[in-house]
Amino acid sequence: CNALGLGCATTSTIDVLDAKSVELRMAPNPATEAVYFQTGNAFPILDLQLFDMSGKLVKSAVNLKDSNYTLHRGSLSKGMYIVKLRFEQGIVTQKVIFN
Repeated sequence: CNALGLGCATTSTIDVLDAKSVELRMAPNPATEAVYFQTGNAFPILDLQLFDMSGKLVKSAVNLKDSNYTLHRGSLSKGMYIVKLRFEQGIVTQKVIFN
């Protein structure tokens, strides 16, 4: 909106959060088949996106609204990925490794 010079009244920003601020625990990492995510009850995970190292979205889960989620590897190749977890308060990003 602002980039096009449309005179937008407001813009929204997304806060980048520290994993500790949402009581995030993830295990195992590195993983072979699945990574388990758990947050404090006051911080339900809304959405999850998994990106490969080139930035390509390879998995996503939306409308979770839960403090627990299991990310299954499925057909993903071995390697490092970036997971982005969205909360009402903002987003948390973490590295995930599948062996």
